[in-house]
Amino acid sequence: LYNIIANKASGVDVDRIDYLLRDAKCATGRDANFDWNFILDNAAVRMAKCDDDPSPYPVIAFARKSAVEIWKIFQSRYDMFNQAYLHQCSIGREMLLSDLLREFKALPEPACHVIPGKTVDEAAADPHSFIKLDDEIITRVIMRVEDCESAAASTEERAKLARIQGLLERYSRHSHYTKLGEHPLPSHLAKRTGSELQHDWKLDETRFRVCLRTVHHGDGDMNPMQNMRFFDPKRDGADEQARPLSEEEWKQVPIAEPFA
Repeated sequence: LYNIIANKASGVDVDRIDYLLRDAKCATGRDANFDWNFILDNAAVRMAKCDDDPSPYPVIAFARKSAVEIWKIFQSRYDMFNQAYLHQCSIGREMLLSDLLREFKALPEPACHVIPGKTVDEAAADPHSFIKLDDEIITRVIMRVEDCESAAASTEERAKLARIQGLLERYSRHSHYTKLGEHPLPSHLAKRTGSELQHDWKLDETRFRVCLRTVHHGDGDMNPMQNMRFFDPKRDGADEQARPLSEEEWKQVPIAEPFA
């Protein structure tokens, strides 16, 4: 039952289907390019061998005729990350919001509380408080900053508030950070983090930021379809194990490679 919502084995679940359908419509104005009704109508629980487990166990498998539509889910994921989730404007706005909350968190208590009694880090660590961190968080920050302005006494406090006010102004008028360039990362730097590269390249953090942008089909540089298990509803009995696609069946699926 858990795999219906979040399927770690195959990556095809109603959560992924839901957000791809919703975000494709909201971000592009177009419907997602896969037929989710067809996919769900051809799903069934079958026994199968997966991962390194020597014994078969129940998994959510799919009729082989739905393989092309399932591939479109992974392709849609790639397209949405490339065009929306990791778009330069999305990244720039997210980094601006992060800087704003980081500066706000540095205010003395209780001014830095985004909800009563908790900083943003403390609220994020508590499930009951985390659900309150919605879009209204910016309104809360504005109200807190306005309260602090009248009470600010030292030059340092006024300087902190001025930085936050500047970030709030940029955020409100959508003046997010701008991408200066994008370059493929050489293989020998593949394991370096953005902050490590920032340090290696001696870039001033107050002016520049290194952001690693990785787009894939859902399983890194691996083919996500290799984790899927299929069956033939016309030939396979209900007790027959589901299996990966055969080499001949792979040729019928329009898969783009490589997967990195």
